[in-house]
Amino acid sequence: GPSAEWSRIKAQGYFNQADYKACRRVLDAALMDFPKDAQLVLLDANTLKKEGKVAASQARFQAAKAMYKKVGTP
Repeated sequence: GPSAEWSRIKAQGYFNQADYKACRRVLDAALMDFPKDAQLVLLDANTLKKEGKVAASQARFQAAKAMYKKVGTP
C-alpha cells in the first residue's frame, strides 16, 4: 500500500481544502497501516475536531503528544 508519508500528504491536502470526508477516508486507511505515526494521529485529532467530535479529538491530541515525546520531538 501507500507509504505513511504519501498518505499524510494526501490527507493533509484534503484537510487544507476542507474536504473532511475525503481526508477521513485516506486517514482511516493510513491509520490501519500506521497506527503509531504521530503526524497521522495529530491530523486525525484535527479532522475529528472539524467533524465536531471534540472529546475524541482531545483524546487523539493527547495520544499524538505522547507519541511525539517518545520519539524525542519537542
